[in-house]
Amino acid sequence: MTGNQSTTFEDILVRWTAVHANFINPKYRADETYSHAPYSIDESKFISTCCVELFNLLDSEEKSFLVRPCIGAVIAEGLEDNQYYLVKLIKN
Repeated sequence: MTGNQSTTFEDILVRWTAVHANFINPKYRADETYSHAPYSIDESKFISTCCVELFNLLDSEEKSFLVRPCIGAVIAEGLEDNQYYLVKLIKN
């Protein structure tokens, strides 16, 4: 899926885990323009399940997220490749 035959599943799994980890315990955040929202830290082709963040399945207390679509959302033509989407959580 990545177009790079030297990329192993283990390499991709580490990247998937890092993307979700930045929403669970944010190390990287946007500036005040986006309410210091945690964001997806990789390219769409290395993101597995953006729905976890789009629908706040982790039950985060953050006010907003900057989410890039996963490869599945791009392939299904639901979301644009490598575009950030601002997700504002209403309950928070």
